[in-house]
Amino acid sequence: MHYVRKGNNSREFEAVRWDGGAWSEMPDWLATALTRDVSEPGAIMRLGSRRLAVNTATSQVHIDPFDFVILGHDGLPFPCSAPVFFELYEELPAAPPPPNVPVAHHDKMS
Repeated sequence: MHYVRKGNNSREFEAVRWDGGAWSEMPDWLATALTRDVSEPGAIMRLGSRRLAVNTATSQVHIDPFDFVILGHDGLPFPCSAPVFFELYEELPAAPPPPNVPVAHHDKMS
């Protein structure tokens, strides 16, 4: 899903939510993070049955059930607790569908 900071729609970002067992969706960046070597920055690893961790550039940060994982501007994921996420961010409204373009019909010539 795509989100923006409340009151400042200038910077769009992607985030997913972990419910303790499954992800809200599986974008490519998350699939990559889940398969990285655990020693690499951006790697997401399981710490137990209901806890994950992500290696940031400087430390290891826990991901608890219902936390969000945000794709940072540096291309690395980082976690955000749900209360903080809902306070700071909002879902980017979906783009309106493209206008209907009339289809040209060609009559058959007899």
